[in-house]
Amino acid sequence: MSTVPAVVKSSTLPRLRLTQEERLATNTYPKELVQAFHAGNTFFSRLPVLDLNGRIGTNGYIDFIEPQDMTHSVMRFTDSYQRPGIAIKIQARREIPPSRFLKPVPGNTFVLALFRRYTHPDSIWTYAWGNSDQRIETLYEQRHVENEHGGLLISECPTCPFVAKRIPRGVFPRLLNGEDPDFVLPRNNTAVDNTAVEGRRLSLRSRIIISALCTITIAYLFNRIFYRGQRL
Repeated sequence: MSTVPAVVKSSTLPRLRLTQEERLATNTYPKELVQAFHAGNTFFSRLPVLDLNGRIGTNGYIDFIEPQDMTHSVMRFTDSYQRPGIAIKIQARREIPPSRFLKPVPGNTFVLALFRRYTHPDSIWTYAWGNSDQRIETLYEQRHVENEHGGLLISECPTCPFVAKRIPRGVFPRLLNGEDPDFVLPRNNTAVDNTAVEGRRLSLRSRIIISALCTITIAYLFNRIFYRGQRL
């Protein structure tokens, strides 16, 4: 479990331009996290809400969310202490070998919960796993069995973001856009999971509408000018 900020901060964040709906949905979330999700075309105001049913985890950590609890791959929640958070269901792209020391994880699917550590609005954000983060560490150890993470500890390795002390912001856009080399967002059979692509669809729809309106406006102006010229 991490007790430091969940997302690495940056001093050069571009200014976020939010709709009123999105501003209301994100006012309890750190800017770094909002920006990272927007870069992955994922908007908080459109995320489905996960009901935690009053559950409380170990030492106040939200470490109890299981894959079967989630109807979508990305959901937002508020716990019984009014702490906001995001739950992300991820699936390893390759099989993690069995180990007699670690419990198996069905489908190599994990739930990462990002949440405010304490009730105070200025409290740090942290993260916890609903099942076994040690299984993910095993996956990364496979990759670095020869170079030992470039001489770094696994918690400091830049290419092992989900077991690092701080999760880099850049991992979320890659994950949400399907570009992460190790994990994907699993699709559900019981619900349409369009969280990560909704932004792209909306953007494409907006461009089509704007293009159509421009075409209609130009045609209208052309006809006005043409007919006026004929009358003259």
